Amino acid sequence: TQDLAPGVAGAPAYVSASTYAVGDIVVESGLAYKAVAAVAAGQDPLNNPTLWIQIGTTTPAITGSIYFGSGGANLNVTAGTVTGDVIDLGAGVNTLTVNGDVNTIVTGAIKDEGGQLTLNVLGGTLSDTNPNTVAARSVNVGATGVLLVSADPAHGTNTKFVTTGASTFATGAQVGLTLQSLQIAPTQVYTIVETVPGQGTLTAGTFGTGLLNNAPFLYTAAASFVPAGDPNVDPSEIQLTVTRRTTAQLGFNAAEAGALDAVLNALPNDPNIQKVILAQTTEEGLKSAYDQLLPDQGQGIFEALDAAAHAISSMTGTTPDAGVRVAGSSLWLQEVNERVDRDGLDTLGSSSKLLALVGGYERMGVAGGALGVSLAYFNAQEQDSAAAVREHVVGSMVEGGLYYRRAAGPLTVSARGAIGYSWFSGDRRFVAPGAINNATSSWSGLFYDAHVGAGYEVRLGRFYTRPEVSVDYLRLNEGAHAETGGGDGFDLALADRVSTRFSGQAIMVLGTQWGRSAWLRSEIRAGYRQIFSGNVGDTVANFTGGDPFTLVADPDKGGWVTVGFSLKSGTQFSYVALEGDADLRNGEQRYDLRVAGRSMF
Repeated sequence: TQDLAPGVAGAPAYVSASTYAVGDIVVESGLAYKAVAAVAAGQDPLNNPTLWIQIGTTTPAITGSIYFGSGGANLNVTAGTVTGDVIDLGAGVNTLTVNGDVNTIVTGAIKDEGGQLTLNVLGGTLSDTNPNTVAARSVNVGATGVLLVSADPAHGTNTKFVTTGASTFATGAQVGLTLQSLQIAPTQVYTIVETVPGQGTLTAGTFGTGLLNNAPFLYTAAASFVPAGDPNVDPSEIQLTVTRRTTAQLGFNAAEAGALDAVLNALPNDPNIQKVILAQTTEEGLKSAYDQLLPDQGQGIFEALDAAAHAISSMTGTTPDAGVRVAGSSLWLQEVNERVDRDGLDTLGSSSKLLALVGGYERMGVAGGALGVSLAYFNAQEQDSAAAVREHVVGSMVEGGLYYRRAAGPLTVSARGAIGYSWFSGDRRFVAPGAINNATSSWSGLFYDAHVGAGYEVRLGRFYTRPEVSVDYLRLNEGAHAETGGGDGFDLALADRVSTRFSGQAIMVLGTQWGRSAWLRSEIRAGYRQIFSGNVGDTVANFTGGDPFTLVADPDKGGWVTVGFSLKSGTQFSYVALEGDADLRNGEQRYDLRVAGRSMF
């Protein structure tokens, strides 16, 4: 028995406004201090070590295994924690008693060689991590006691106390378990207390249900009392029925649910990851570990690429001369910065960034027609909401395009087509106490995008309005690939994936222009972009040696409210521009900022 230091029990908390005499004992931050000199107000123990000495703690703790000899042993825990791999009471007539508040917790593999163990959990928690049978005299759990046992389904064993004396489970007593290996069966019954017929007796009231973490969150555990039909022939038992939760009970979205069976089948291949999953007793804790086992679904990169392609088409569809119509050749450059934040409806959320550097050459005639080519480089990164430190997918892409634009009076029409090649690399990590895995992969892809648009500018002095409509198409093909380096319980093989989108946009631009040969234009715009058809590709993957599973992508329906601005300044031979947009829809926000410049010659 470990006692609190004398005077610590019931010692008052330190009060900064009070003064203290030599010998006064106070508690601050869970530690007990005794004054060794007169203490003025504000001279707290933590920052004045010459005035106070630490004499103990309000929460005693023992860490490490405990071994008793062959004589009778008595381990009595009334406060604090005891944590060890083994608590071996030896071969005598032994008693282990836990009788404290909810913060009193004893954890370890209970062993007893004499078969005369009395186990009392009158208050607090005893977590027995020994998944084997222990002969005992009696097991008693009080109304505020919690008994957690252990099971190892892979080896068919679990904690079971076989008793020869009188055992009692009071009304309100709570029973649960920890798992040392995965329970594959949807439901399994474990006998945790069993009387010896003709010797042991067992009584039980109504079990408590207030404990939320009496089993790994993957499962629910319900205790029941099964009295003997004939106590002289049959045993009385306490049974624990452990049932795997449904995906709805787990709070999983569609993507998480789609991978559950595959993840559970793969867990035994990596004992460290399995241990982390089985240690989670809350929904939040389980998801934080489980989601790291899922592949990136690529929706953020597809969205960022879609937004960037639209930004390039907007550039190539805009006349460079503010209506002056100067024929000639021109070179132009554009930098595009995209950010996409996805909350995730049926998938994990993600955050994506894309940087595009675009250049082009065009030849414009006196009648307002222009033909040009463009060359772009994109660098995109996506990190899902469950990503561990430095985990991400990176895409490097190059694109070549051809476009045509025609201005006739206030009307401008344009069309653009482009094709690109992508190099992707993935870095997926599992990071949790006791488990670190890192899987890497690389793959390639092709993408195609097309755009047709029209705008009609109406001037009112130096002010103008310009309604614009456009339709866009994007297709991204990603190749199959396999991860390496993470181990059989973590590495994934992923099938090829195809994402397509056909969308249209209608916006209204309001602007003003100062000057003509040298000019400044400022614009604001607002509108709506609608998805007509297409789908972001589902992700099909399998763990090493496992069956394929499918992560369904978020439905690609509806559209975005879009708002933006533009500032342009130039002459009939050159200009610079700063533009930005925000596209907002349920579960997703897209933002971009663009800088462009053009010079004619």
